[in-house]
Parts: sequence; structure tokens; C-alpha cells
Amino acid sequence: MVRVCEHAKLTTGTSQPMRNFLFRGQAGTGKTMGAQAIAAGLNLPYTMMTCSANTEISDLVGQFIPDAGGAASAGNGPEGDLPKISDIIMHPPSVYQQLTGEYDDDKTEDDVLAKLVEIAVGRLAQKEEQHGQRIRYVDTPLIEAIRYGYVCELQEPSCIANPGVLVGLNSLLDNCQCITLPTGERVRRHPDTVIIVTTNSDYAGCRDVNQSIISRTDL
Repeated sequence: MVRVCEHAKLTTGTSQPMRNFLFRGQAGTGKTMGAQAIAAGLNLPYTMMTCSANTEISDLVGQFIPDAGGAASAGNGPEGDLPKISDIIMHPPSVYQQLTGEYDDDKTEDDVLAKLVEIAVGRLAQKEEQHGQRIRYVDTPLIEAIRYGYVCELQEPSCIANPGVLVGLNSLLDNCQCITLPTGERVRRHPDTVIIVTTNSDYAGCRDVNQSIISRTDL
């Protein structure tokens, strides 16, 4: 673990920083604890993903989850209270700020009423939607590590049944390269990101790690 940290630190700022590592061995030999120790040694947050036979590239680069509307603000969310008429008459700019989060002294009662109509129509449309059909994208631990410069342990990629999935990881393992998310956003790999692949290559159900992945590991 000390050797990995030394290689990672000594190559920082060079044209070929060492950021990808592969640990192979039997269960209980300390692969995961070693990855956590490396994160501590490099003073970086640790995260992990565990692969299975059914893992696809979409499981690694993006997760779509039901959107319960929890991110909506109290003022314009589905359950937020609408302002009183007396408040609108007293000071329209403050009410407009409550509804939109933007303060503008030039806003009038008509502006506030127009915004109220917009919010009411939006709430009506939302109520007509069936539950479970609204989804939103969230980063996987791997993408989070690539985006912010964490240490990510990728456990058991040799169990993945589809050999093309590991090939799809090539762009994620290349230093300072970009990955295009399902949302269309392009994320460039943070220079501090460390990816540690851990695998039990001799166990039943495990396959040989794709050579393109091995060639992208520094140690």
C-alpha cells in the first residue's frame, strides 16, 4: 500500500501520472482494506462499486432513480404554500422572491399573479402524471470519483458476463480523458482520481480481465 501511494505521489504533475492499480488475490487477503488504506495515505475520499454478472456499462456511468420531487423548494414545490393576497398587495417584490428565489424591486402585482398562474398550471400537470414515471440522473460512485478526484475501488469486474462492458471502461481509465454521461454531459477525469480494480481471478464465476483494462493499470 505504501508503494502504491509513493508511485501515485511521485508521478503527480508528470505526463504519465500513475492512477490505475490492479489487485488480484484470494478473499481475505486485504484488497479492499488496502484500497481504503491507499485513500487514507493519499488523503482522498474512498468510494466503491461492486460488479456482478449482470453489470452493464450503464450501471457504471449512470443511475436513473425515481424523482420524488424532494428537490423542490418550499415556495414553488408541489406542496409549497402559496402567498396570501394581502402579502402580494403589501410588497410584490418580496412575494416574487418567495416564489422564484429572485429579488427585483421592479416586480409588480401583475408579475406576481402571472408567476402564480404558472406555478398552478405546473402543479396541475404534475398531479396528472402517474407515480413512478418521473426519473432523474445521479452519479454512480465511479463517476463521482472521476468528477471530484476520489479513490474508487472497482470490485470483481472479472465477474461481468458481457466482455464489452470492460472495454467500455477504457475511456474512464485513461488519464485526463472525458466520458459522456447518459444526460449528454461530458465529464473530464480529475487528475487526482485513483481507480483500484480488485478481483478474485481464480474463483468460479470469474473470468480473465480484459487485456485492454490490464494495459491501462500502472501497477
